[in-house]
Amino acid sequence: MKITPAAKPSLSCHANRTWLISLVRASSEQIIIRCRGELVFMQTFLIIVDSWRKDHCGCYGNPWIETPHLDTLARDSVIFDFAYPESLPTLPVRRVLHTGKRTFPFKHNVKEGYKGDPVKANGWGPIPAYHTTLAEYFHMFNVCAFITDTYHQFKPSMNFHRGYHYWEWVRGQEVDPWGTADPLDKCKPESLGKMMLKSRWVGPPDPVPDWSQMKRYQMNMAFQQQTEADYLAARLFKTAADWVMKNAHHGHKIFCCVDSFSPHEPFDAPITYRNHFLEKEKLEKRTPEVISREENLKKDWPGIPLQQFTHHHLPSMKWARRFPPGAEISNREIIWPAYDYTHVYSEQELRYLRASYASLVEFTDRWLGYFINALKHANLYDDAAIVVISDHGHQLGEHGCIGKMANKQFPNLNDLILLVKLPNQQHAGTRDQRLVSNAEIFPTIMEFKGYRIPENVDGFPLFVQEGDFGPWKPTIPRQRNVITCGFTHQVMAFDKRWYYMTTTEREYEMLWDVHATPAMDDTGECSSEHPEILDDMWEEICKVMAGESVNVDEESSQKWYDMNNL
Repeated sequence: MKITPAAKPSLSCHANRTWLISLVRASSEQIIIRCRGELVFMQTFLIIVDSWRKDHCGCYGNPWIETPHLDTLARDSVIFDFAYPESLPTLPVRRVLHTGKRTFPFKHNVKEGYKGDPVKANGWGPIPAYHTTLAEYFHMFNVCAFITDTYHQFKPSMNFHRGYHYWEWVRGQEVDPWGTADPLDKCKPESLGKMMLKSRWVGPPDPVPDWSQMKRYQMNMAFQQQTEADYLAARLFKTAADWVMKNAHHGHKIFCCVDSFSPHEPFDAPITYRNHFLEKEKLEKRTPEVISREENLKKDWPGIPLQQFTHHHLPSMKWARRFPPGAEISNREIIWPAYDYTHVYSEQELRYLRASYASLVEFTDRWLGYFINALKHANLYDDAAIVVISDHGHQLGEHGCIGKMANKQFPNLNDLILLVKLPNQQHAGTRDQRLVSNAEIFPTIMEFKGYRIPENVDGFPLFVQEGDFGPWKPTIPRQRNVITCGFTHQVMAFDKRWYYMTTTEREYEMLWDVHATPAMDDTGECSSEHPEILDDMWEEICKVMAGESVNVDEESSQKWYDMNNL
């Protein structure tokens, strides 16, 4: 049902302003719903996907990956080509999405970690009690739902579900402490050994190293995966779709965050998906389609800046080199990457790992489409604002790295997917090439919901509405001059030309002119040639670390942005 102005709540701001102010005083920052003649509501969906590389999407210029559902949504959306995280990894990214307050500069080095969580990355921790989340702002006048399988948010010391009326934790990802049985004997040494790198375990008669992570995951999946619908990405998006169908009557009051851990490792999609990248016949069948899509990229995606996309210039990302038909296939099922340099992998193992990742991307897309179709069946899609964002990518051998290695913050790790579907598909299929951060998501969603944006958030809204019920328009020319991203004690800075990497102590420096060397290969590293650029980029990082370009309140500044121990 299309929501017309007459269908919106009839609370007049003039008649009820005093009542509204007193009603919302419970908010720690006393944010009042924006006064535009009436209360303004819009069903809003935030979809987060973990480790989904931007260069593994059709709408971002990949001709060999098949992501039809994400691409269909992209054709209804504004596509952001230069979106980046302000900090990494998983929890620091999500904190800024939920609170609008950046995590880098980090509060401290997490030496002891939090109870119930062994991760000790800088900035890894709960949402501070003195920060207010989107769900807490929206709680009074909306129906807020949080459906996720990103289990880090539900560890004993975390509280990312704070403020939601409904939350659902889909169990079993990675080392989520869920399964305790091994009825299929998948945790036997022989079974685990088949999934380990040859460089880590050569096989009998040598003992298999204890692989507690894979053991836990195999026990989690022991009673699952009977059909495609039992895999985690499917369970997550099915659960979200079920909630939508049961709660569609709330209509424009809905705020729903769907947070998918897929395609994060382990890269475990049904074998039928994996075989699309491993079997000779399937590879040969896909090749003509890949060639056709590559030839028609600019026509199919008007405005796509292929000359500025790093992956478009990487030889290793070309179809014929990525998955050559007839190439030898590894006899080891490499679905869980060892975070290391590529020399520990054989060529066959690396190919299997890349196939596993690509297959999970396509599988995740399949079930993302299931959720989007549920919105359409519930008559929520057209009037909805939908934001889809990835938290980061994953290194798969580019620049010699596997995993998420902080000292190699290249675009395959830092480039983000960011699609924003506006109500009634306004500006559908256009590309926005502003330089933006994930800190912009919080104020953008506040704007969609008709709330006054807190003054102390770090980001800015990507769109604003003209008048009470007018069209939405991009907030051009608002953008960032320089993006900075902190990951442990490493940091990058990027201004759409110069890509800079260093540490918070400036212990080393690397620099690329991405206009001259878009692939950012080793031969293009030019730090020694541009000392003045190094100083300029370091100055921008120092501004962030000192808090000069971070818009935070005094309380947060004292408690959260403390660089003394970094």
